[in-house]
Amino acid sequence: MFEDEAGFGRIFRPASCWARLGVRPNVAAHHIHEMRYAFGAVAPQTGDSFFLALPYCTVTCMNLFL
Repeated sequence: MFEDEAGFGRIFRPASCWARLGVRPNVAAHHIHEMRYAFGAVAPQTGDSFFLALPYCTVTCMNLFL
């Protein structure tokens, strides 16, 4: 079996923008940093597969996957 893991998430960072001289635009912003990790294994000979989506990429989560 071949194994791989990947992280998927969203990170929100407000960026600068153009505005008229003397005007400071108000932008509602909140900081978001969310990630989910997908662990998967596939057997190329049979096509059998196993996948888990877990909240962290730690030794505990990898041992749970294995």
